[in-house]
Amino acid sequence: MNNKSRLKSINGFKSIYPDEWIKLQYVQKIVEKTVESFGFKRISTPSIERRSLYEVKPPWSEGLISQTFSFFDNQKNYLTLIPEQTPTRARMVQELKKIELPIRWYDTSKRWRQEDKVKNDRAKEFWQTDIDVIGCNSVESDAEILACAACIYKNLGLDKEVEININDRKLLENILFSAGVKLSDCYTAVKIVDDKEKISKTEFYKRFKKINLTKDRIDFIYKAISLNGLIIDCVKEINALNQEIAEKSSKILKRFIRLSELLKWYGIYDMCKLDLSIARGSFYTGIIFEISDKNKNLGALSGGGRYDWLISMYGKRNLPAIGFGFGYMGTMEKLKECKLLNSSFSKSDIFVSCENPQKNYKMAIKLVNILRKEGCVAEVDIIGKHDDTDRFKVFILLKNNFYKNSIAEIILKGKKKRIKINDFYSFSKKLRTSQK
Repeated sequence: MNNKSRLKSINGFKSIYPDEWIKLQYVQKIVEKTVESFGFKRISTPSIERRSLYEVKPPWSEGLISQTFSFFDNQKNYLTLIPEQTPTRARMVQELKKIELPIRWYDTSKRWRQEDKVKNDRAKEFWQTDIDVIGCNSVESDAEILACAACIYKNLGLDKEVEININDRKLLENILFSAGVKLSDCYTAVKIVDDKEKISKTEFYKRFKKINLTKDRIDFIYKAISLNGLIIDCVKEINALNQEIAEKSSKILKRFIRLSELLKWYGIYDMCKLDLSIARGSFYTGIIFEISDKNKNLGALSGGGRYDWLISMYGKRNLPAIGFGFGYMGTMEKLKECKLLNSSFSKSDIFVSCENPQKNYKMAIKLVNILRKEGCVAEVDIIGKHDDTDRFKVFILLKNNFYKNSIAEIILKGKKKRIKINDFYSFSKKLRTSQK
């Protein structure tokens, strides 16, 4: 490796410059404001955990552990950068001295995974907001989480561009068992279903044949998991498809009917579909879902589900839980595609310059001090360059004799005019009003 290569950033780790950071912050603020409107409380978690937290079996040894960035510290503790926050939350719940249910937690922070393929919507280091309801297994809590996810995308302006694809892990397993999949092969079979959209139909059949399924049984699985549409319609189709599956899944199907009613009350029913090919991770125990791009140009933007037994694996408390992770990378790509992250985000708010710094610079500093005190974001010219007006939402130029006549030039919303600034405080308040 030559010296230049040693100085390059690592593939999958992105440096975020100011223009892009402003856009990321804009999205984060909408996400967090929406989440908090649902009563979720913010927590802060470590970026590093003991690797043993992810070696609890099952499910963390399955696939995820091989993607961790793990290392020994100076005390020879085996640690890892967190690839997923669910084990951390399980640990935190077990460590609580006093607990009030249900718990509504959220957190926005970075995750790290050794992804094989780095793309615009997938990296080795990425931001995520995780939202969880812990201590409640009702269908109402399922609906609340789905409503929160839907409202985030509504508030981002993407409700017409995305859909929430829902399934139930036990329903999927009932389909697989009905087709003859052995319990020992269930994880493999679920993984094949999860890869359905990424592989060809030929490859799909080939993989199922490796676990000794005949063509007619694979045909049955393929037909069953291809069911998707409005929830009520799909429940009817499942009942008609196979009596054995319908009987084994009767509680699940009744729960879906109740869920449909709740989603209508939330006003998000039309955003949601039942999709029996959704599989997700091995630790889910009930409802699972993904928020997907309707155009299929991107992978899953966000996703989550119910994990009712996982917390009990980390201590004495046995609490049901449901949650989802909001993915920034894919969602940001979708926002850019829809031109919902415009260039004005990258503009600084107010810039103050002067034609005669020797006489007026003191006044320029006084003005920005007042603007900042009033809550404005204001920059003062520190290099004596006052011709780059397009970079700012408001450009104020104190004219040559400002110290005598208080005349300034202001460019606001693309319009230039001369004004007289007799009182900086009054001017600041007027300026704030004009920017709204």
